[in-house]
Amino acid sequence: MKNMKYQVISILVISIVVSAAWALSRAEAENAAITQTNKLFVTSEQGQEINVQAMKKSLNLYQNLSEDKKAAIKEKMAQLKQERQKDIERVEKQIKEYRLQIIKKQNTTSQEARISQLQALKQLALKENAPETAKKIDNLISKYENNKASESLGNDSLQVQ
Repeated sequence: MKNMKYQVISILVISIVVSAAWALSRAEAENAAITQTNKLFVTSEQGQEINVQAMKKSLNLYQNLSEDKKAAIKEKMAQLKQERQKDIERVEKQIKEYRLQIIKKQNTTSQEARISQLQALKQLALKENAPETAKKIDNLISKYENNKASESLGNDSLQVQ
């Protein structure tokens, strides 16, 4: 019995020592990671100085290039500028097309709402036994439907250039 107590106590002591060692090694690893992270960040003054030095180095490298290489760099920069401008124009065109689609959708929705309101009025006029009023409302409905049809034909051919 005593022997078993000593075994249990020794197992507990060993597990406590292992846990403490594991906790210490983990804390050291976290401290090392924090220290490494802090080394990665620089103050704004240091960053500005690094940028100034890099620009001076780039300028010196550019000035030391031959005229052929300078011309090639200028040509490449002009080509990149043209590509960027084309991309901007393409995106602007897509935005305009999207806005036109939204406007067409809003117009279609508002016309459909008007037509449904007129149809409800027509039904009410028929219930109230007012056939002349119903006929006038029916004429208005057909005008709206004709306008809707003609606009949809015109809008299908309309594209942003």
